[in-house]
Amino acid sequence: MPSLTSPVQEFLSLLRGVVENGDGKWKAYCPVHEATGEHDPSLGILEGSDGKVVLHCLACNATTPEIVHAAGSTMAKLFPKKGDKKSRGRKVADYIYRDAEGCIAY
Repeated sequence: MPSLTSPVQEFLSLLRGVVENGDGKWKAYCPVHEATGEHDPSLGILEGSDGKVVLHCLACNATTPEIVHAAGSTMAKLFPKKGDKKSRGRKVADYIYRDAEGCIAY
């Protein structure tokens, strides 16, 4: 049975001052150093294409394990459980883009 909440939703529920900051991106107060919340949130939270939670504090550069521990969670909770893979559709084609000289650009 799939979980009712994704890893990123579960982790966001542990943070203060969560604000959406784009598609699949949020910012919040870093649990490592922002106890007062007297300034802009510095913790960036991103939901990866594979459903993993990606964290980065722009102010204190705390490691992901430090952030997770300060939030009262575990590293294992940042990853989707087996069988809960995000459905991103299926690959139907590859496209090759060439520059003016005919070389593959990407």
